[in-house]
Amino acid sequence: MASFFSADKIGSMLARPNEDPTQDDGTPWYMKYGTRGLGIFGGGISIIFGLFNCLGILLGNIDCLFGGIIQVLTGFLVLMIEAPCCCMFIDQVQMVSDIVDKRPVWNKAALYIGLPILALMMCLSLTTIAGSGLIFIAGILYGMVALGKKAPLEAMKSSIVLTTTCQSTVTIDPHRSNAVDYV
Repeated sequence: MASFFSADKIGSMLARPNEDPTQDDGTPWYMKYGTRGLGIFGGGISIIFGLFNCLGILLGNIDCLFGGIIQVLTGFLVLMIEAPCCCMFIDQVQMVSDIVDKRPVWNKAALYIGLPILALMMCLSLTTIAGSGLIFIAGILYGMVALGKKAPLEAMKSSIVLTTTCQSTVTIDPHRSNAVDYV
């Protein structure tokens, strides 16, 4: 049972058609594919909940109509970027997905954080929060991937070590007790 859920099998299922499987950018496999999976799931949920928001026109709620349209377009864009196989009926989807994959990861994070906020500003409802929130969380995770992993403990300890080459004196002024002067 453990070999059924191995990292290689999950990675091969979520890999892009022209992706090099040996490329290693230092991102853990669970973060890379989990973020992509959350983006795919969030895009689908965003489309469904955006359609529910568009039904707000029946109640005369124009803001939720525009928010729902933005939410559907955002969900479609995320699906187009994350899972181009879901949008095979459009010819240029693979080209757009490849262009976005060649960009730095922080660009995708900024896109996934910015677009759902626009839908939330138009219509603040439970369906908008749920649909756009998943894409927003995927954007936050892509931002964490863009930051990279922490340095090893030894490297962090060595950066803290200070060399004392000069003498410093501290004078405390009663009016400004937080001021420190170095001589």
